[in-house]
Amino acid sequence: MTATVLSLGANLGDRLAVLRRAAIMLRSMAFTSEMQASSVYETEPVGFREQPPFFNIAIAGKTLLASQELLDVCKNIEQKLGRHERPRWREREIDIDILLYGDIVIARGELELPHPCMLERRFALVPAAEIAPDFIHPVANKTLSELAALCPDKSEVRPICNLF
Repeated sequence: MTATVLSLGANLGDRLAVLRRAAIMLRSMAFTSEMQASSVYETEPVGFREQPPFFNIAIAGKTLLASQELLDVCKNIEQKLGRHERPRWREREIDIDILLYGDIVIARGELELPHPCMLERRFALVPAAEIAPDFIHPVANKTLSELAALCPDKSEVRPICNLF
């Protein structure tokens, strides 16, 4: 089994409901019973700023899936929940990113681990640090808690509720 951390976000439709549905689907399709979900955070958009705020969560748990299989499950869930392809940095019905997959470092096509932008994104680091504070980033060699504190991104990441 491999310890894994995912980041989920949505800024269209019923954001909270879609995050709940995604988490339930991930629990049944990808994770063991050890899966945890962070609080829900309202976050500012990154990149293209003229769009609604996001709701973001992190999910941590153990999976029996290989990294590519996990990516395929995430993409399948996005599709089932109605994600439409849009230009980069634009609004999303749902976005699921693999942040960390054990201590694996991969750069292969659409699968890059650890996630290449996570160190600059408070919306990913803060929820991840809430549920997996001691998980060590295999390249930065720091814990998620340390990385969240050191993150250069100063955008607002505000907890609003629990997912379940």
